[in-house]
Amino acid sequence: MLFQYYRNKRFIFENDFNIGEIDRDFYLGEAKKFSSGPPDNLTVWVANFIPDVRAFDKMADWNARGAGGRSVFIHPPGLVRLHAHMSEFPTGTYKKAHAHPPGRSIILITGKGYSILWQPGKEEEKIKIDWHPGSLFGVGLGSLQGECWWHQHFNSGSEPARYLVLHVKSPILLDKHMQIDYVDEDPEIRRLFESELAKSGVKSKMPPQCYTDPDFKWKG
Repeated sequence: MLFQYYRNKRFIFENDFNIGEIDRDFYLGEAKKFSSGPPDNLTVWVANFIPDVRAFDKMADWNARGAGGRSVFIHPPGLVRLHAHMSEFPTGTYKKAHAHPPGRSIILITGKGYSILWQPGKEEEKIKIDWHPGSLFGVGLGSLQGECWWHQHFNSGSEPARYLVLHVKSPILLDKHMQIDYVDEDPEIRRLFESELAKSGVKSKMPPQCYTDPDFKWKG
């Protein structure tokens, strides 16, 4: 964010201006970890700067989204609108379809796969987005109408898929989030996934029980 504003490495890292005690925590404070509390108990890191999101290893299990994935929420200190979260899920798996308020941009960091997006009530008009490291796309395309588009992420590659999501609302406020469990999803979702895995020579790691047991618990 600072590079976007100042566009000068020396100004940011070699500036001898005394920022004062009021701003010291924002610019120089160490990253701190806390939990959002029940019911989600999400892991949140308050940090002004993360050197390498590819190497970040402080994510925690978030089995509610399925696929045995891990996630972390990142909250810059002193900012009330700019936030992010990062998720990673194993090869041969896919996450549950979900929908939430618009205003999020997804950047792929590692892995190869695809995502499916669709507008509520228009399930027959699904949009498939193939992605790889460096891909960028948005969700919630019906923002002008206040709609929350459904979307679902699939890892059909040979390594864990990790993505960073930039959004403008607090990660603690999970209002209007919706989710479709595996037992309730369109059977075509699974058929397409298995077809994409076959193209990549990857085997599915989705437990058969997750399609029949609504209370199936993923092992972190």
